[in-house]
Amino acid sequence: TMLPSGLNPTFLNADFAAMDERELRCLTTKFVPLAPDEQYSPQTYVRVLEGIRRGGALGARGEPVPGCRDYARQVAELSRELGCPLLAGGVTLHPNPRPVGPHDLWVTRNSALWFDGAPKAEGVYSKMHLVPFSEYVPFKHSWRWLHERLRGFVPPVMQQLDPGPRVVRFELTGREGPLRLATPICYEGTFARICRDMVVEDGRKSVDILANLSNDGWFVYSWRGGPPRGSTEHPQHMVQYVFRAVETRTAVVRAVNTGISASIDPNGRIAAVLEQYGVATMVRGSLLLDGREDTEPGDPQHGPKVLVDGRVSMYSLTGDVFAQAVSAAAGALTLWLLWKRLRTRKGSRQ
Repeated sequence: TMLPSGLNPTFLNADFAAMDERELRCLTTKFVPLAPDEQYSPQTYVRVLEGIRRGGALGARGEPVPGCRDYARQVAELSRELGCPLLAGGVTLHPNPRPVGPHDLWVTRNSALWFDGAPKAEGVYSKMHLVPFSEYVPFKHSWRWLHERLRGFVPPVMQQLDPGPRVVRFELTGREGPLRLATPICYEGTFARICRDMVVEDGRKSVDILANLSNDGWFVYSWRGGPPRGSTEHPQHMVQYVFRAVETRTAVVRAVNTGISASIDPNGRIAAVLEQYGVATMVRGSLLLDGREDTEPGDPQHGPKVLVDGRVSMYSLTGDVFAQAVSAAAGALTLWLLWKRLRTRKGSRQ
């Protein structure tokens, strides 16, 4: 599920020659760490960026290193070979519409890229709800002083990400008509509101499948020097998507590095799980949801076809209105009981 950085069309088609020195330096630092006092000419920055985009540099063993365009072309070739689009995650680069300084003219985003045979991504969705201190430090625009103080607690090597601006939906053309996909990335699936916004558009259900890309490698432990093991966070993360499937009556397909890759039907039933020897976490392999039975050991695992559900749930239509109404009613009842109790005490004193 992970691609190299910079495979989005915005970077692949960027006109480096039209950028000033500050913008070139900012973009270069997304690939090459530079010290604050390390300055180069605009021509040097352009050569570095063109090399990253075109490729041709030599690696540690003297082998040519592919560039971003080469990688995008390889993904497109694989898409044509398989006869289907490919959806994969990667870090994308974008001009910043709200920079806070010369170091902030370009931003990086955690994105899902859709390749459908062309040597560039036809669609890019960037994660909108980032994890505080893991993916970004808060208060960047609203409280700059506090942001700078908090940034000091996060290692400089941890690249700060920027949220995506909007939901992006992808369309898959199948034998039985088009299917629409949305891609909650990692922990976005723990928030019911975010997944509802992905599924519902203008009061109507606009998504057939939620395709979740995650990396649960953060949650691995080793007991007394033994082999690394997956933590209880892995099944907990998957269970969150069971709730999202039920709430929106939408199938969920998960491709998770280190964690649990699975297919969940719109009723919340776990239809298929990628596993080896009864273990579903920290395993590798392929899970084909084609309705076939498993064949020989070592071959890709198979599971039921993804069930597309046309039902629209009450939560999809109303969102958190019911929960908000219950909370308001509980608050009003609490205030009434307090008022009644105070009135009773006052009457007993008289």
